[in-house]
Amino acid sequence: MDITATLPSLTLSMTATTGTVAKRIVLDTNLQAKYATTQYVQFPINSMAVIHGRTLCAGDDGLFEFTGDTDNGSQITAWFELPDLDLGARQSKRLRYIYLSVEASGDLTVSIHTELGLEQTITVPITESGQHKCRIPVSRNVYGGYWTIKVSNEDNGYDFSVDEIRVLPVVLAHGNTRS
Repeated sequence: MDITATLPSLTLSMTATTGTVAKRIVLDTNLQAKYATTQYVQFPINSMAVIHGRTLCAGDDGLFEFTGDTDNGSQITAWFELPDLDLGARQSKRLRYIYLSVEASGDLTVSIHTELGLEQTITVPITESGQHKCRIPVSRNVYGGYWTIKVSNEDNGYDFSVDEIRVLPVVLAHGNTRS
């Protein structure tokens, strides 16, 4: 049985409104994503499905088809943050470099911070298309025992996909941060 319906398109222009901010958590069953969860914030839908290559969304205002792209000036801000990492060492450490295996259509932002309140935000210029590796130097002024790394497109809304994050830590001889 083939069901055909004409569905209104959901616009990509999203604006925040006052009141409670809607948050949705979705289980991504894409095998490449390894069953990762995705959280949608300020998105006026409560469920989503891909059927015959069409992305269908449902919300309080009905059923919509998610179509189009962001070439019309709309942006979809996306980010992910890794949990606090001690990188397997009790001592304080500095990160010399962060290596990203990434595919992106524009510049990314990498933010790092430690439990000591030290932080750095780095713009990663994307100069080539396709999957490639970026080496990001980290300031010597940022150190600590626990590190949090956030990757985002918050400045531009470009599409991005991160395949791997590696770090090169330097363990310091002083500053045991946990017992």
